[in-house]
Amino acid sequence: MSELTSLFDSVDKSGRGVCVQASTLGSLEALLDFLRVSKIPVSGINIGPVHKKDIMRASTMLEKARELACILCFDVPIDKDAERLAEEMGIRLFKGISPGQLLPRPAF
Repeated sequence: MSELTSLFDSVDKSGRGVCVQASTLGSLEALLDFLRVSKIPVSGINIGPVHKKDIMRASTMLEKARELACILCFDVPIDKDAERLAEEMGIRLFKGISPGQLLPRPAF
């Protein structure tokens, strides 16, 4: 339970930031660490598929900070209706990426 509490501590209390959706708790943790180090604010987190309700949550950024109106989708399926709604509303979905792709690769 304390792991989950620490994850929610990563969410910006002002409600300004990107939304993050991951397939597992471990992926979500890795992603939030990367975003924190990169100084990218996070307004919402979730584990599991992206649904229309997730698009609606991300849409609140359209008025606050349009550049943050997106969902980072890490190894999660996206419901077709949700994808259509995102396109209609102008919510960007970054999909098909995993936390490992964000980490720098060592030069050998």
